[in-house]
Amino acid sequence: VWNNSKSEKYYIFYSHHFKTELLVGSYSTTEYAFGVHFDTKEHAELCIEEFKDELTWYFTECRDRMDG
Repeated sequence: VWNNSKSEKYYIFYSHHFKTELLVGSYSTTEYAFGVHFDTKEHAELCIEEFKDELTWYFTECRDRMDG
């Protein structure tokens, strides 16, 4: 449920500072356009385990724009 500070949502992000980690963050009242979120931290971590190579490619090699 959005707009409820007791209802955490979890997302996957990549730390460009360390360049080696896929991490899980959480938020409760901020909704991002096209954002993928998980109901539990464990579900987000399972997704990282299952799709680690694909997620790493997405965050490190995939280009955001096709014209650049």
